[in-house]
Amino acid sequence: VVAVLDWGLMGRQLPSPRSAVSLVVLIAGAAGYVLSDAAFEMNGWSAYTWVGAYFFIISIEMVYGKHIVGPQLGFKSMWGPTLYTNTLSILPMSLIGLATHETDRVMNATPSIGMISIITASCVVGVAISFTGWYCRSLITATCYTVLGVANKMLTVLVNILIWDKHASPAGIVALCVCLVGAATYQQAPLRDEEELAASGDKAAEAEAEARRRKYRMFGVGGAVGVSV
Repeated sequence: VVAVLDWGLMGRQLPSPRSAVSLVVLIAGAAGYVLSDAAFEMNGWSAYTWVGAYFFIISIEMVYGKHIVGPQLGFKSMWGPTLYTNTLSILPMSLIGLATHETDRVMNATPSIGMISIITASCVVGVAISFTGWYCRSLITATCYTVLGVANKMLTVLVNILIWDKHASPAGIVALCVCLVGAATYQQAPLRDEEELAASGDKAAEAEAEARRRKYRMFGVGGAVGVSV
């Protein structure tokens, strides 16, 4: 879905045959994980109602996020979207805190150096994650960023296996490894105007387009997984 939106709204070419195969591998791995999930076996597709809603929301969000860091809005650095998104979250998070009576816990808490250190570290790490996420998004396409997000889940799955007793089955882990293979072999699509420049014979413009393609290729395969780490 994101690849089609990339093509229709962001001026990208459709995935190459290699990338199309990678996406099919990703879909197959995701389908294998769903079929091996205990909740799916017990409740069927009703267990994935919210997952389905998230799927459509995240597809639009990925493309809109790429639009935000594109040349249209003219952000000079990724601190702009980082500060905007964190500022916009203050109101809804405050309302959630009030609704869950977090204010009562704050009033009854006893401040300590350890507590303040943990809260400060949490804020620093949260802002760092936000900044690096926006920065990575500015370097690659919406589709590649989505694929990168899939590959990035492997560390989450590993921690889940080590800490909790409710985690993916061996078949589910194999399916996630299949997703990782698909993500590692994906290569993002170039801009459509680059193809037109090559056909026009403009050597200078073609050289500039090739430089951009080289930069993108760094993040298309292993580089994308490297950025996530």
